Amino acid sequence: MKGIGLTIISLCLCLTLLCIGCAGKREPQVPIPPSPAWIPVKANDARYYYGVGGPVKTMDEAKLKAREDLARSIEVTVESEIKQFVYEKDEEYHEEVIVKSRSYTLQHLPEANIVGNYLDPKTKKYYALARIERKIVRDLMEAPIRETQRDVQNHLRRGS
Repeated sequence: MKGIGLTIISLCLCLTLLCIGCAGKREPQVPIPPSPAWIPVKANDARYYYGVGGPVKTMDEAKLKAREDLARSIEVTVESEIKQFVYEKDEEYHEEVIVKSRSYTLQHLPEANIVGNYLDPKTKKYYALARIERKIVRDLMEAPIRETQRDVQNHLRRGS
């Protein structure tokens, strides 16, 4: 009987310790991931143009804002890239080519890819990152330049 009493006491002691140990257990805290590096500082890559959208209330709005930011970024740099391309060719009709190329490029620019998104868990605001290859933009710029070059050559051949 002494052995049964000792077993019961041991069992009760184990259950008590188990209950005490489980009662103090807390849910593990999931660490909040840091915001992506492209939110405070726009991504910079020689192969792509980037645009960042946010902070806004919906992911769709963040994507739209990212594409708008990308378009502004491209618009600012397209003219300088067109000038560089035209001056490399050493043509005399620079201004016409620049205006025509800029307009054509912006009108025919394909929709940018959304390559990143983020929901800030503290503010519940969304961010998105859009990008497009610089090569695509450069190819679009060169098409009207070549067309203008042909027009000038035809004009010179006719002697007008």
